[in-house]
Amino acid sequence: MSNSSSPSAAGTGGCTTSVVAEHTVTGSHVLRIECFSQTKGLGERKCIKSDPFSVGGHTWVVRYYPDGDRTDSCIETDWISVDVWLAEPASRDEEVRAGINFSILNEQGKPVQAFKKFCSDKTQVFPPLGRSSESWLWGYEKFIKRKPGLERSSYLKGDCLRIKCDVTVVEFGVRKEGAKRRRITVPPSDLHQDLGRLLSSQRGGDVVFKVGDEFFPAHRSVLAARSSVFNAEFFGPMNEKTDGHIRIEDMEANVFKVLLDFMYTDSLPAMDEGEEIVMAQHLLVAEDRYDLKRLKLICEDKLCNHINIETVATTMALAEQHGSQGLRESCFEFLSTPGNLKKIKATDGYQHLKASCPSFLEELVDKFAT
Repeated sequence: MSNSSSPSAAGTGGCTTSVVAEHTVTGSHVLRIECFSQTKGLGERKCIKSDPFSVGGHTWVVRYYPDGDRTDSCIETDWISVDVWLAEPASRDEEVRAGINFSILNEQGKPVQAFKKFCSDKTQVFPPLGRSSESWLWGYEKFIKRKPGLERSSYLKGDCLRIKCDVTVVEFGVRKEGAKRRRITVPPSDLHQDLGRLLSSQRGGDVVFKVGDEFFPAHRSVLAARSSVFNAEFFGPMNEKTDGHIRIEDMEANVFKVLLDFMYTDSLPAMDEGEEIVMAQHLLVAEDRYDLKRLKLICEDKLCNHINIETVATTMALAEQHGSQGLRESCFEFLSTPGNLKKIKATDGYQHLKASCPSFLEELVDKFAT
């Protein structure tokens, strides 16, 4: 008679396998230097640091040396240096492996191939804490030469230089043999497209707005979810009893249409530059009326990017009327340049500025006086 028993681990031969797999996490940071020409003369080996940013659970900082970070006196002068510093690793007892790329961006935010530098190896090793601090840095002493490569290029428009640093953190882990990492591509959310189609189809609408001679059907629940003002108007204790028609005064029909589209899609349509500025001005007023904070920030950003002699007076008046501190500071910075202030004094906009924002001008005068 034979005895049968299950094999034990100690008595079993054979081969087992562990699989080491690579996992990467990539992030980027852009250091925008808006006063490039003024940074020259800071001093050799002196740097300007970016804000800290996180990639792979580690904190990194980009450092920009306008007069170079030359450790070798034989290296020719007039080079800009850059490096990335591992400011705070996720673990102070383990090394960090990362691929580092630096590039100059053009006005469209795209890397310029002529000014792009890749790390020589696939990854750089940042050792555990306790080693030399120089081991926690990686970059280029000779990143780009000021003349003639950069200062004569078209990528320095408006005295603004944009340096992008791409960091790819590489980690290794063990998984079971035969186990496959399932890769499922999740598309970006298209909720805004569905809601946009709902608005344009006019199906299920339970409220109609009349703006001028045009009518705009909409859905109370969507508007109430987006605006505290509409929520109180439709569902609050003081909600208006209407027959489903609401008349909008003091707003143009094309502005209300864009406002309504934004409330459904959370985005603004493409417009040419002149139309975009005018629309942003109108929408900033509309936002204040309906409490749409994200729309306010979008409008402020667009107006900040188009401050000039022709627009600064109107923009400043809007900032004062609607409590836009960021927009106000941008106007103040623009007019703090003596040349700009002198130019606007010769325009009709200056009279408008004196009448609508006298306290702002007093603040400017005080600044120059000190």
